[in-house]
Amino acid sequence: YIGAFSVLALNHYDVVNLCNAADSATTIVVSEENPAFTTVDGLLYNKECTEFVLCPRGRTGEVVLLNSVEKICPEAFASCRNVTCIRIPESVKEIGRWAFAECKQLKNLELPSGITEVSAFALSDCNSITELAIPEGVAYINKNAFERMSALKELSLPKSLSCIEDFAFA
Repeated sequence: YIGAFSVLALNHYDVVNLCNAADSATTIVVSEENPAFTTVDGLLYNKECTEFVLCPRGRTGEVVLLNSVEKICPEAFASCRNVTCIRIPESVKEIGRWAFAECKQLKNLELPSGITEVSAFALSDCNSITELAIPEGVAYINKNAFERMSALKELSLPKSLSCIEDFAFA
């Protein structure tokens, strides 16, 4: 396929490394026989579609996650430099480290109300987001979660917030 690649690995980190090597891919294809992964609309999920594993780095525009997703894996959108909007369902309870790091053109991101913490480096180098609301229920913001968000002009913090780690907004 042009702009696509097939997933043979069964380990999440192997898949992330494969995607990093295929920087211009716009879609991911997984065999139906693969016991660990599946794809919907060219996006990689675990077989049960409860975990969003990876967006291909060459993807552009808006990305809409399935309503069944409960977890966004580490580095799932990292370096997706031309994604402008990510629609996250309210079913998501966990967002991994570096999940949206270096999404340079990301302008619209609404964090779901079910999360209780913002992971380390989660939105690092997201240079196009101008406003962000941390939902009520979030108690913890990890280190460097929002580092180098140069366009951020408005940030809403919830009353549930009890800890902000060092360099969270560096």
